[in-house]
Amino acid sequence: MVMLADWMLKDQRQYVIDSIKAPLLSAIVKYCLRYPEPTHENCNNLNSHFLIDLRDEFLRRETNLGRRKLFQALWRCFIGEYEHDVSKTRSLDWIFLKLHEAILSRKVKLNPPDEHTIYWNKD
Repeated sequence: MVMLADWMLKDQRQYVIDSIKAPLLSAIVKYCLRYPEPTHENCNNLNSHFLIDLRDEFLRRETNLGRRKLFQALWRCFIGEYEHDVSKTRSLDWIFLKLHEAILSRKVKLNPPDEHTIYWNKD
């Protein structure tokens, strides 16, 4: 069996880049930037406020300028959906809860950026 990462990074790398990632990233940016910019002033949900602060810190730390618009678009869409769609809010809260439980029980191992991570401002 071919592992997913091997298929994407070795066997079909250029196909993945040109035929999957490029059009997908372009569409994400195009459509997600249609959402209004979430701010503390236009969001009511306390968790949305946390996500806005997290977005701001993430964008301050992430230094890959080639991906900046993508990250801005993803955050805008994510927070917008979280703020206005109660069904999605509760589903995402469930994911957050399960991730929290998995971290506490050490069922998952997180690998946050460190001094060896490129495109990441450690300050």
